[in-house]
Amino acid sequence: MKLHLNNVRVSFANGLYKASAFEAGQQEKYGADFILQPDSVVLRVNADGSKTKTTLKDAELAVATEAWKANGAKMLASLEGSKKAIRDGDKRTNNAGEVYEGYEGAWYVTAKSITRPLLIDQARQPVTEDDGVIYSGCYVNAIVDLYANTKPATKGVFCGLKGVQFVRDGDAFGGGAPAKADEFDAADGADSGDFA
Repeated sequence: MKLHLNNVRVSFANGLYKASAFEAGQQEKYGADFILQPDSVVLRVNADGSKTKTTLKDAELAVATEAWKANGAKMLASLEGSKKAIRDGDKRTNNAGEVYEGYEGAWYVTAKSITRPLLIDQARQPVTEDDGVIYSGCYVNAIVDLYANTKPATKGVFCGLKGVQFVRDGDAFGGGAPAKADEFDAADGADSGDFA
C-alpha cells in the first residue's frame, strides 16, 4: 500500500544517502525514520491514483488483514515492535536508554530500500548529501510502500522507501543544520581568482 507522509520530520537522514547493513552479512539498505504525531493523517494512494485520507494504524491493519485475512488484527498484535513499520517513539532510545530527540510522545515509521530513494527539494529538483538540503530534523514529504511479509521466519509489516521531498527547515537533531552557500559573503579576491 503506497502512502504519502506529508510534513513529517526525518531522522537518521544520513541513511538516505549511504546504504548500510544493521549486522554484518545483511544486505545494505538506504533508509530513515519519519516522525509523526499519533493522530496524524496520511494519504493512501488508491489503484486509480486518487488519494484517500487514513491513519497509520488503519493502514497497517489493512495491510495485515490483506495478508492474513481474518487473523490480520491478531497477527499484527502478536508482532514485536521491530516487526512493525509503525512504532512507538517513546521506545526509540539510545544506548543510555534515553528517548531520541523528537520522538517523545510520537509515532515513527522506519522505511528502507535496497535502491537509493528519490531525493528532491521543494521545486522537485534532485538533491545530494553535499547540498545539505535534507538533514535529520527537517520536515519532508515521504512516499513509502507498506507491505506484509508472511514468511514464518521474517513475518511482519514493513515499509519500503520510495522518495523524500524537502518541505521546510527544522531544528536539526544532534546539532545545527549545515550552512548554505548563500549565507556566506563573497570572499576577498573571489572576482579576481587570486586566492594565494
